[in-house]
Amino acid sequence: MRPYLTPMLAVSALLAALVAPRLLAASTAVPAAPPETPADPEAPADPSTPILASDAPQLHVRLDRSAALAGDVVRAELTLVAPEVTDEAPALPTDVVLVVDRSGSMNGGKIAEARSAAESLIGALGPDDRVSLVSFASDVTVDLALSPVGPASYTSVRRLRSGGGTELQAGIDVGLSQIQEPTPGRNRRVIVLTDGRPNTQAGVVERGQRAATLEAPLTTVGIGTDYDPVLLQQLADAGTGNHYWASPGSPLDAVFAAEFQSSRTAVTRTTALSWRGPDGVQVVDWGGLPSDGASVALGQLFAGQRRSVWVTLRVDPASSGDLDLGRFELTWTGRDGLPGAQVAAAGSVGVTRDTRVVAQNVDKEGWSKSVVNDEYNKVLSKVTAAVGRGDRQAAVDELSAYQARNFAMNEVVQSAAVTDNLAEAARLQQQVEQGTVERSGLVDLSTRAYQGRRNGASAGSFGSYGSVRPRPR
Repeated sequence: MRPYLTPMLAVSALLAALVAPRLLAASTAVPAAPPETPADPEAPADPSTPILASDAPQLHVRLDRSAALAGDVVRAELTLVAPEVTDEAPALPTDVVLVVDRSGSMNGGKIAEARSAAESLIGALGPDDRVSLVSFASDVTVDLALSPVGPASYTSVRRLRSGGGTELQAGIDVGLSQIQEPTPGRNRRVIVLTDGRPNTQAGVVERGQRAATLEAPLTTVGIGTDYDPVLLQQLADAGTGNHYWASPGSPLDAVFAAEFQSSRTAVTRTTALSWRGPDGVQVVDWGGLPSDGASVALGQLFAGQRRSVWVTLRVDPASSGDLDLGRFELTWTGRDGLPGAQVAAAGSVGVTRDTRVVAQNVDKEGWSKSVVNDEYNKVLSKVTAAVGRGDRQAAVDELSAYQARNFAMNEVVQSAAVTDNLAEAARLQQQVEQGTVERSGLVDLSTRAYQGRRNGASAGSFGSYGSVRPRPR
């Protein structure tokens, strides 16, 4: 597969023509806030929720700036650090339900890829794990009831044949029914393998929410290059799982091994983040994750995990002076079944109407990460969706606007990472305009964007073109 994005060393002439002029230096600066705010020692809002010991998950907050324009946004990087598990702590076995698409659109190479991926998944299970196989087309069948891994597990996979419609929702419903009732001392997981073109999209994301309610993280695996990556990513997000692309040559055995290792060493469940703040501040985004506005569900944290979630806060246009941004709370249920919480102050910013003041009070490292890891990945997701539906102009507009709003700021901040990133955006814009982005490149673009905004959510990390390698230990 040939590459379609090559990082550039400098912003191209095309970019220069698109962006705003350089900001002038400011005469007044707002003192910079500390780069990272540790957990607040005060009790959480609900006094009945205890704060656990130092070996419990920790929450840290870092703002990308200490001054903000009235009516503009501030980004906060929330870093969740899960404790390591001692050698004495037993690894939890996992019950896995494999939901496989065998519709007519999976005919030929796709069903062969699905069977291969399913066998890789089964091969990653341990002797104490159990697996169930559910397949769907126009109908849904339970090809293997939940049972320990054995010859029958592989036989049921090899018997899969394609043909018929794509009742994805019904397939997930039957899959969830296999693990409806929790078994003490065992984790539950659902893995969906599909080319992502269901008969209808209605109710797909709701199935992910149901899996999250059952505390059974739902992970999706896209087969081929013509599946809908946005839909499968939304399903995985709602199900507090992960999304992968089964790209040619990707070592799926390593992917699934990392998935199950994280499940076996889960130290929390029902993990969630929430925010409380003044009337002059509003949460507008939780790193692209589905939320009810003030909170977001994260599912499990595994031992040693370090996960980042970017939160975008908007400052009211009428605000002025020093503004407290409120506080964030991390809540969870531990392995022992007890609830826990950590509270961290969001920090404060000086609200101004002078863009020069904002530019001079940016945390260079924090802002660079917020642009490259959060904002750009959201733009890539929008570009993927626009190109996928044939609206190249909307994709070009997204990329052009992204470059324009960050180039002027970077003229002052001088971040090499953002410079390279803007160059990549300019190159991509040119390719979109020329219509040279291939379908495989589009799927990879979407996958990289998804993994980028969910930094640390998986124990595996994506390499070039959707391949996956185990995270170094």
